[in-house]
Amino acid sequence: PRNAPYQAYRARDRYFVIAAGNDKLWASVCDIVERPGLVSDPRFATVKDRAKNQVELAQLLTAIFDARDAADWLAAFERVGVPASLINSYSESLADPQVQANDWIRELRLPGGAVTRTFASPLAIGGRHLPLPKAPPRLDEDRAAILAMIGER
Repeated sequence: PRNAPYQAYRARDRYFVIAAGNDKLWASVCDIVERPGLVSDPRFATVKDRAKNQVELAQLLTAIFDARDAADWLAAFERVGVPASLINSYSESLADPQVQANDWIRELRLPGGAVTRTFASPLAIGGRHLPLPKAPPRLDEDRAAILAMIGER
């Protein structure tokens, strides 16, 4: 709650985030949303004011952002230097070129033999990635261990 607007918003078609944590960025947001009066609005005039009134600010901006697609907002924010980005779906994240280049997606064998893809740790030491955690258990496979851990039989 130190900065606002500094969160996710829903545009007409999907979610995106903006990080306008200072007065210059806030003024740029106000220009983009065509509400220049918000810069001097006492509720939002300073970083502290915007943080204090962030719920009200988020409601106001949400209503505005709903009028256009996220790509339109992001293009406008990029032109003026306001940090902003789409929030990717899981499938979009898996297909992201940077994710693929860093080899963050690994195959994982599920109980029953099916194979899926999942995120691995992004950390690599000496060019070697950390191993994946064990596969998820079969239904009820860990029941006894879990009950013993919580003191039940």
